[in-house]
Formats: sequence, C-alpha cells, structure tokens
Amino acid sequence: MENNVTEVLRKHNLKVTATRTKVLEQFYLNDHALTHHDLETTIPELDRVTIYRTLNAFEENGITHKVMNPNGVATFALCRSQCTEHVHHDNHFHFQCYECEKTFCLDEILHQTIHIPKGFIMKDVKLFIGGVCNNCTAK
Repeated sequence: MENNVTEVLRKHNLKVTATRTKVLEQFYLNDHALTHHDLETTIPELDRVTIYRTLNAFEENGITHKVMNPNGVATFALCRSQCTEHVHHDNHFHFQCYECEKTFCLDEILHQTIHIPKGFIMKDVKLFIGGVCNNCTAK
C-alpha cells in the first residue's frame, strides 16, 4: 500500500511526508468517508491542526472531496474519478447509515441530468440517501 500512497501524493503534486502518508493510508483502509475525529482517534500521535491542514491539502489537490453529512459533520472521501486541484467530480450519491452514522460514496449509481430554471447557476449538488448500510444489516 505504501507505494500506492506515495504515487498518489506525487501524482497530485504533494510532498510525501509521514503525516500525509499516515492520513492517506486511513482512507485506503476504510470503505467509507472519514471525519476529522475518525483520524484523530486512529492516528493519536497527530494533532488536530496537522490533520486539518492535511485534509485541506488533500481536498485542494484533488485527492479527497468534502461531504457535509445530514448531521452537519464534515466527512472526507477519496476521489474515485479524475479530480484535480481545479475540478472535483463529486456530484454522486452519498449514503448515510442511520445505525453506524458512516457516510459512503455511491459512485456506481447514476443520476439524471438536473435541469434548473433559467438564470440560476448551479455550483454543486448534494445527493444523500439515508438508511441502513450492508454492514449494519448483517449484524
């Protein structure tokens, strides 16, 4: 995994550091979006500000995208498509589990083109589905 993490950081023009490597590894180890608190808990040796700056660098450079879940908590998910520092392709559905409260990207669900009234300018789309995830239904 380390080579993959190193390659991703370099591809997105970020210096490879121990902090960035540890944080990015957590995204590859999980199948859901992560909160700042999740990262603080799993990497206790990193302080809040360092994690915050790392998450911002990842978002600014197209490695992750930020998703505000319905509870108002910022979660961060790996960009699966060709996101760049200038353009994020994160207008896909997100699933919020009512049991474990994890947020999942549902890239495979296609949505229809959204037609908005003339004179409106769409900046982003928030597509959330709420329910119970497959991990919680299996319990």
